[in-house]
Amino acid sequence: MPRTADREGPFSYESFSSDVSELIERVVGGPAHVMGHSVGAAVALTVAMRRPELVRKLLLVSGGFDHKAEITMEGMNIDQMVEGTVAFLGSSYGQVSPDGEAHFPVVVRKDFELSSREPKYSTQEVGAVKHRTLLMSADDDIITLEHTLEFYRTLPNAELAIVPGTSHFLMQEKPALCNTILLDFLTNDPVPNVAPMRRAAAQQAG
Repeated sequence: MPRTADREGPFSYESFSSDVSELIERVVGGPAHVMGHSVGAAVALTVAMRRPELVRKLLLVSGGFDHKAEITMEGMNIDQMVEGTVAFLGSSYGQVSPDGEAHFPVVVRKDFELSSREPKYSTQEVGAVKHRTLLMSADDDIITLEHTLEFYRTLPNAELAIVPGTSHFLMQEKPALCNTILLDFLTNDPVPNVAPMRRAAAQQAG
């Protein structure tokens, strides 16, 4: 299967979301379930904001709507973060990328630079996303739990899952539990709640 090479210039969520939207239109031809992890979560959110007609359900894992909510490694600069990521994932990237393993530091640096300036959406923008949304995070993620809770409260039709004992790599650390949560959300309708609080208020407002 052919893989996608890196592009010239910096990354942006607008360009990524445009690519995903075009892919959905060409391959699916209509609305699709859209899921993203980390940077991909912000991409999926952007798709839902810019092209809501292309989204059925939205699954956001370890992502946020404001880059300032991301926790950085204490005392580490971008060069050190790039070096650590390349050591961890460089060989895997080299196996699938047409650019080769030697290009991976360039991609990683652009990724960290993107995360230092984006996303920066307002609660008003996020609150306009009406899709049924699963917001899933680790209990020790790089996105603060406080921001994840704000994200959940801002999305009007969101469901929240915090996976215990995991980090930003929760789907690698507890794949069975994460898959169970994701598949339940994708394949089942919401269950009637016995004593809803947040959802009851939302239903009354609607």
